[in-house]
Formats: sequence, structure tokens, C-alpha cells
Amino acid sequence: HAQAAQDVAFVRNFGWAPQRFQSRARPYARTARRWPAIWAAVAEEASSTSKKRRDLSRRYLVELGGAHSPRLLLGGMLADLAAEHYHWVSTGDVDNPDTTTVTDRTDAFVRRLEVLFNEGVATRWPRTFTFTTLEFLKETTLYHYGKNSVATFGIGKLTSPAVQDLVKDALRRMRVVVANIKKLLQVYRPSGSWLSDFAAFALPSPLKVAAAAASGVAAASAAQERRATAMASLKRICEAAGLVPREAIAELLQLEPRAQVFFDRHGCNTRQAWGRAAAEYPELKSGRELVGLFLIWKTSTGNVERRFRVYCEHHTPQRASLLETSVQDCMIADQAPPSTELRKLLEHPSPDKNYFQELDRFHAGMFPGASTRGRYQERRDAG
Repeated sequence: HAQAAQDVAFVRNFGWAPQRFQSRARPYARTARRWPAIWAAVAEEASSTSKKRRDLSRRYLVELGGAHSPRLLLGGMLADLAAEHYHWVSTGDVDNPDTTTVTDRTDAFVRRLEVLFNEGVATRWPRTFTFTTLEFLKETTLYHYGKNSVATFGIGKLTSPAVQDLVKDALRRMRVVVANIKKLLQVYRPSGSWLSDFAAFALPSPLKVAAAAASGVAAASAAQERRATAMASLKRICEAAGLVPREAIAELLQLEPRAQVFFDRHGCNTRQAWGRAAAEYPELKSGRELVGLFLIWKTSTGNVERRFRVYCEHHTPQRASLLETSVQDCMIADQAPPSTELRKLLEHPSPDKNYFQELDRFHAGMFPGASTRGRYQERRDAG
């Protein structure tokens, strides 16, 4: 029964089509679920008659096994980070994204990273890839290849002080990554950005103070703050579009009850609700123009955010050297510069030497001859 259960779990995570052995959307996700099957296959390849495949497989066994087994733990944590990032991007990467949820989805993404890595929940929650990897590494596993060679994988049980130090070190690296991501969002998605301003069109509307807020001082204060923020955002949008803020916002408040009806009772999303409400009142020209600005504003930034997974798409013979490069170095290079460097760049700009020139040299040394994916052959299960 145990063997049957293991086989069923393997089939569920492996996928039916062989070309799905690696998922481009979640590059680490499937891998973290099937470590035993993967290393059994790599050990079999290490005994292959093909020199190229044999050497490549043995390199993986040597560089990721034995004393280097903690690298798999870091890979499991990267799997969780990649899965959270993919969920964040995919929820907004649609034909008509909901502009009003951009800020909320970003806040939820950052909060989940803080819980997983800053609070260490990733090592204790059974559904995480980190926990699955720890379960694989707590027992030493042997894989024979060649004539007299053996690859071992394992770090020991989590109760061991040495293993706890390894886990803490991996979490420390991931916390640096989380800090860099938060710095990136502060730089490229500040609170005064257009992405935040268009959240004023959310339903239920933050322009109205909820009646339930009167039940508590804290709730009423938070509602008043949300309303003030939304009003300031709408004024900025009106001024940029050449509308009279007072007139446009007043007419928008007249459209809001009807938009709320479409949102609550007719199954419309936020954009559809505002659009149908504006269509019913051609007399409210300024309000309709303000709604039109909301309807034409697009926030599908998935292509930019997908740069996070660019590391798995580099084809370079120096790929193994990344194992000696700290995760924080990679994330600082591609996600966000340190705040001290940003301050230097803004306060003392220099045409001869600045952070971005140093960054170019860092990339040139780390990814020599790197190239991103081009056109690939169509998948066999397409359509």
C-alpha cells in the first residue's frame, strides 16, 4: 500500500505529458515534489554510455549531493518564492485586469513572503516545497552509479543543532531576497504611483464611509483615511486629464450607487460595473470621462514581472558557478539596488561611475554570453 501511494503521488506531480517534466511557469515547483525520482533518473544517466550525458549527470550528483545537499534546501525555498511570485503575476495578467486590485495583490504578495521566510513558516507548513525538501533530506539517501560510485543526499533531522543552523542560514538568505523585493516595490511602485491612484475606483467605493465604521473609532478612522486617499488620487487623475476635479468627482459619486448594483447583483467585475453605470447616464459628462480614464488604463505588467525567472532561462556553460554566487547577489543585481546606492545615485550623480555601470559589469561577469529564450517548437499537446 505504501508503494502504491508513492506511485500515485509521483504520477500526480509528474504530469501525463513527458514535455511537462519542467514547467516554464513554475520552474522549481514540480522539481521540489519529486526529488527521489529525479535523482534516480540522474544516477541512471550517470551510468550512460554517452560521455556528454554521463559527465553532466555526474556533475549534478557531485555539486548538489554529499556536503552540498543544503543547496537543495535553498532550491526548495526558491520554489516557494517562485510559486508565490507566479500567483501574484498570474492574477493580474489577463486581458482586462482589475486596476483597483493592484495595490492589494502586491501587499498580499509581500505579506505572504514575510510569513513564509521572515517568520519561518515555510519550514513547518507541509504544503510548502521547503517542507517537502526537508522531508527528503532528513534521511540519507544513496544512489549508485557507474561501477563503484555512490551519491548521497541528506542533512539529518531538523532537531539536530547543526541542521537548524543550516536552515537558519538558508532563511537568512531568503530574508535578504524578501528585503530586496520590498525595496524594489518601494522604488518602482511607490504609494504615489498611478497604480495606486486608480485603486480609488474600487467597489465597494472607498469614497463613501461605510456605516459599519461608526461602530468603532479605529474602524471609522481607517475608513476616513481611505476616503481621503481616494479623493486625493481622483484629484490627481482629473488634473492630469484636464478635468475639473470637483465637478468630475461629484458626478462620479452619482454613478457609484448604480455601479455597486451591477457589481453586487449582476455579476459584473469592477470595470464592467463602472462602464454600464456610465452608459446609463449620458448627462454626467465629466463623470463619464473620469470613468473612461479608468476603463482605458491597463496594468498588465506580467511581462516585466516575469524577469524574476530569467535565471532558469540562461544557457551558459558557467551555470554551475551560480552555485557559488549568493542568492542575495543575484536578487540585488536583477531586482532592486540597495537603498544606499540609490541615495548616492540621486544625491551625487556621476557620469563616469554609477551603480548602473557597476551593475552592467556584474552581469557581464556572471552571465557571459547569456541569451534569453527565443522561439521554440510548438508543444506536442498544444490545442
